Amino acid sequence: MTGLSVFFNFLLLLAAAEECVEETPQFLQRGLELGRLTAEEGLPEVSLTAEQARAKDQLSEFFLFVKFHKVGGSTMRKVVDAVTQSDLMCTQQCGNPYWPCVEKGIGGAACMAEYFPGGNPGCKLVPSGCTSHAGLGVIEDAYKSQISVANSSDLTSLKNLWPDSKRYALLSTSAKASYFLPSTWGPQKRIVITTILREPAEKLRSYFYYLNSEPTHQRFAQFLGFQRDYVAGNWTSEEFALQKSWPRGASTLSIVQRSCCEVNQKLGQGDVAKSQRVLATQFDLVGLNERMDETVVCLGRLYGKTPEEMGLIRRVHATDGKVNSDVKLDWLPREREMAAYITAKDTEVYNFGAKLFDLQSISLWNNAETLKKVTETMRAVQDA
Repeated sequence: MTGLSVFFNFLLLLAAAEECVEETPQFLQRGLELGRLTAEEGLPEVSLTAEQARAKDQLSEFFLFVKFHKVGGSTMRKVVDAVTQSDLMCTQQCGNPYWPCVEKGIGGAACMAEYFPGGNPGCKLVPSGCTSHAGLGVIEDAYKSQISVANSSDLTSLKNLWPDSKRYALLSTSAKASYFLPSTWGPQKRIVITTILREPAEKLRSYFYYLNSEPTHQRFAQFLGFQRDYVAGNWTSEEFALQKSWPRGASTLSIVQRSCCEVNQKLGQGDVAKSQRVLATQFDLVGLNERMDETVVCLGRLYGKTPEEMGLIRRVHATDGKVNSDVKLDWLPREREMAAYITAKDTEVYNFGAKLFDLQSISLWNNAETLKKVTETMRAVQDA
């Protein structure tokens, strides 16, 4: 055995000790069985074969991109899929082709008629990641647990990030994660959890104007009025029923939350402090819509991609095609005031996430000057 081999093996042993080699066999049966939708539900069977399950467990890298609404997430999920060489359809479904039906409680013939009129259930493969809005269901389930910060009294310290095995154990408490996570864990496996945030008032405004048949100040004022009452706890069932008929009205309260308070609700069940702990302990990268290029180059760094490689990817996925800047009306002072009140909690979480991004990005590239240079390199390749 060469000296280099001995050194390499020593590094592997250190990694194994640091990762706590113990696995979670209790997850095995659930991982194998949850992919099955039985005839009683009126849907074709889609299950993992033993060969697929074994092959799946040999994969070394698994990933979750948490895609919030109207944050530039569609662009970022395409970048993540490109970096990981994943099938867009498979990661959109998070491994479960009937996810849309499961999420909406639709079964049998109704599911097939609405989502698969051609009889094709979509992706039948076993992906190693999840990059769509469906991932919000995973984190909402998994992060209901109490999450402490044990490594540092400073919540923004990067030492607070949990090791992969511990984050895997938490995610695996969500049955929905069984479709794309491995059934057991070990030191040879890695998990990467990322997201992107957007200044909450702009997120709210973008949500209103997107695909809106009446993008007027009057309608925006109505929209903001209900959001304000909802956040304040003063909404009524009559008011809720009325807003359903408005442009960009919401049919359920969970859809209402997408614009006003989604980040804090999904991460911390409405608790700002918990949402901040989740960001600090679970996420390898908390990107920012307002710093998209830096976010992309940092994402590439996490996955071992060069700025040049990320520039080529960005050349293909520069935007998600859903830009609505041309239909947005300028803010009115009263609108800004109401939006600030409505998004106050999400803004606290966003501001904390921005601090994390500052630290994470510098840590990934060693210093601010290098981050600036690699970002410029990526842009140059992208624009070439």
